[in-house]
Amino acid sequence: MKNNRLKRTAKRIGYLMVVLLLTVVYINTNQKMSLWAAVAMVIALVMVILINFVVRAMVDITYEISYDNAKDQNYITVTTRNRGILPANHVESIIRCENVVFGTKETKSFDIAIKARSVGDVEPIRIPIDSDYCGRIDLQVEECRIYDWFDFTYLKKKVNTRGFVYVYPNEGKTFLSEIDDMLSEGEEFTYKHVVGNDISEILQIREYRHEDSIKNIHWKLSTKTDNQLLVKELDTPNDNSIMILFDYAKSDEPEVNDKIIQSVCDVSRILLAENLGHTVYRMDTLKDQVADEQHVAAVEDYDLVVEDLLETFADHKEKSVADFVVDEGIYSRYAKIIYVKPKNMEDHSGLEGMGACLVMEA
Repeated sequence: MKNNRLKRTAKRIGYLMVVLLLTVVYINTNQKMSLWAAVAMVIALVMVILINFVVRAMVDITYEISYDNAKDQNYITVTTRNRGILPANHVESIIRCENVVFGTKETKSFDIAIKARSVGDVEPIRIPIDSDYCGRIDLQVEECRIYDWFDFTYLKKKVNTRGFVYVYPNEGKTFLSEIDDMLSEGEEFTYKHVVGNDISEILQIREYRHEDSIKNIHWKLSTKTDNQLLVKELDTPNDNSIMILFDYAKSDEPEVNDKIIQSVCDVSRILLAENLGHTVYRMDTLKDQVADEQHVAAVEDYDLVVEDLLETFADHKEKSVADFVVDEGIYSRYAKIIYVKPKNMEDHSGLEGMGACLVMEA
């Protein structure tokens, strides 16, 4: 956008320099041809400026934010109509983009040309919307500028288009081998919000009572008895599921935070593909507190987690999520813990030293 502005400024200066040069030549040589050339140049500039008022009145432009599933690409779709006999050779659209996750603001622009008498089935123009990082991108079409044929001046066309798009993390196989190693150790996993048994330490086997949870029934032993259900009496309640938690880096490290979000999404998606339910703990940076736990047992749950991640400002807080789950004793409810953290972050919670915890650094 800055380069385009410089080019237009150079054009304006060039036109004025030509008029000035012709005037200087006339003053020094008294050649009327130079004077007439300077006058003609000025008249031409005035004429294209006046004509541009007519062009603007005849042109209609609408903007729509859209998404192409097949190409996995966000677009701003521009639809134009020109009812006049004069073309609009240069129409500039200026768009403000703000990434909610990283707080970055950027102004982009794109140029189009509109043919004369284009009022029929005009094919819309699609402008791709890209971002260096994942996140929710808030968009606003701030201005539509219609330039005269010399690019000397422009007139604004009123627009008021707002919207947002999601730029999703790149899908990878982050730490796939480490996750496989972790899952291959110990008991088979189930999930309290789906089905399964509790893996807490079994103190004894006894007969089923009315107040007992069905998930504590020891089905294998029960099948060996005659019409008698046996249950496992457990020491400490345990979800027999997996906890995913993560901490952000400082907001001035967007590359690291982008990798952290990608890693969390990769891990959640891999677990879900293995039919392993899990619970995600993250920081709500706007409230400066750990957000409510999010249980992931289906694709719909995963989509909600990703959407929340892409709408949360990424910044490290004084008290980490790791500190919270340890101080509150939440970690003891889970069979396995996956902790995603920045490489340069020192963890004082003691979580990394636990045998059930797999630490992933981004």
